[in-house]
Amino acid sequence: VTCSRYLKEDALLTFFILATTLSVVIAVKKDQRRYLFFAAFLAGCSASVKYSGLLSIIILCAAPWLRSGTKRPDPFFLRTLYFTFIIVPLAFVICSPYTVINAAKFVRDFGSEGNHMLRGHTNAITAWSQYWMYHIKRSIFPGMGFIPTMLSFAGIGVLIWRRKREDLFILFLLLLFYMPAEWVKAKPAPQPERYILPCIPVLSLAAGEFLRLLLSSRYKILAMILTFFALIMPIWRSATLAYDMKHDTRERSAEWIRNNIPKQSRLYLDWKRYCPDLSRDDYQVTYIPRADILRNLDLEMLKTANQDYLILSSLFYDRYFSDPESPAGPRNIFRNVFEKLPIIAEFTPRFGTYGFHNPIITIFSLKESDISALHEELVQKAKGDIEKTSNEEKSSLYWKEKINWIFQDFQYLWPER
Repeated sequence: VTCSRYLKEDALLTFFILATTLSVVIAVKKDQRRYLFFAAFLAGCSASVKYSGLLSIIILCAAPWLRSGTKRPDPFFLRTLYFTFIIVPLAFVICSPYTVINAAKFVRDFGSEGNHMLRGHTNAITAWSQYWMYHIKRSIFPGMGFIPTMLSFAGIGVLIWRRKREDLFILFLLLLFYMPAEWVKAKPAPQPERYILPCIPVLSLAAGEFLRLLLSSRYKILAMILTFFALIMPIWRSATLAYDMKHDTRERSAEWIRNNIPKQSRLYLDWKRYCPDLSRDDYQVTYIPRADILRNLDLEMLKTANQDYLILSSLFYDRYFSDPESPAGPRNIFRNVFEKLPIIAEFTPRFGTYGFHNPIITIFSLKESDISALHEELVQKAKGDIEKTSNEEKSSLYWKEKINWIFQDFQYLWPER
């Protein structure tokens, strides 16, 4: 559902993967090998959209075995397959001409992206550290919803139990695009779920097959109830996300700043696209240098930064608390910021942050008088005179609370042990 709000390359990739698969299936069912040439062209288009689209070639290669239905490939389809290998790179170049126009840059960029996947993004998240379930926990369950996901798993069980040729092909497609996404160490926040978007149609097919079998059994009423919830959950989620798009926290916070913070104040922000869009004619806007952003968020550095206000977006800092394998150092930096810098306003979404929309926007004062006032509150709390500081009352984050969600412990702002 969250990925449906974006026309990113992953949506186009999924389209070409499905089109390639459909062409292969038509070729096999109708015994018309000419469809393989169309499938090859689509596979080349898929690879041009995103490098993981190269996996579409494997779908194409499955055609001779799908046609024969045995361990021995169909000889006619196999011979045709050899010719289709000419079409795949041709389609790739047609859709990505720069690969030939500037071949040196293409090779360099391809190698850089490969290293990125093997090295990790903010931090390296290995498949085995998450038991090959990172995207099940972080992408599929929150993206599809609990009931549709469980129905998909039940459908997968049916496909494994029946072991028909068509069933095994569906399972093959699921593994083809799920396993590489788990294997690579890069699972870039704040939207890692888009990397397994090609798996969603396959999971939907599995869920649909399970419901079809249930509807034809004596459990028809149960099947109708499950079908209702399987449809209503993503519809409701989509409606709430669409509603929240009109009330994005960055727009709300920008309006509040214009109405409450004096013009020409010095504003210190993290990443440009994660924060409210503010005119440099009205304010002295400075973005923290990305290459050294964590060091610049040290309290002593902030106090001497010659700025009036600090603005942070959860699209930036949340990954250090919610991503597994995150180092403790950055978390401690943000804990200090949220505990010891006075919060003057915070903007939270009604239905939650998703993708690149509706982050939690927190505005801190860097004025010495405000910092001193909060320090006095911390002293009073330590003495037991007050239960909470003003920061704890204003912030939606928790310093000492551990939030459990299905399989994952989201580590929000509590001290390391």
